[in-house]
Amino acid sequence: MDAATFESLMDKIQLQIIGTNDALYVKVLALRDAVLRKPIDLCLFTEDLSGEVAETIIIILSDENVIGCGMLKCLSPEEMQLRQMAVDKAFQGLGIGRMLVAEAELLAKKSGAKSLLLHARQTAIPFYEKCGYSATGAAFTEVGIPHLLMKKELA
Repeated sequence: MDAATFESLMDKIQLQIIGTNDALYVKVLALRDAVLRKPIDLCLFTEDLSGEVAETIIIILSDENVIGCGMLKCLSPEEMQLRQMAVDKAFQGLGIGRMLVAEAELLAKKSGAKSLLLHARQTAIPFYEKCGYSATGAAFTEVGIPHLLMKKELA
């Protein structure tokens, strides 16, 4: 992507916070299924998603399309979890993921959280390390693939 195309894209994107009752939530589910479940032969739509009503859903839109998403779950008054991070393959490597992480950290701080943790797939560990997250334990299996618990203290 050349610089002009990149600038044009950055001018078009919007960051929004939505709930499960928002019409865009269906697009969030489709993105998460395509990026996080189909590549490992699973289907998001067979999972119990009822708990998501209590979570904060962060999305990035481009031309009415959800190109990135992440969710914040409150674990305690001082700790939140960033989960279900997904960026459309066509937009990966452009800073969309970093924007989502930065917004999640800002929202977590505003809510009073002192730390943010996440379950990182092995392939995403370098990305989260660049964002300031550190491993806090041994690898574990989630949705049939290796993950690592990572955490960042929020200043």
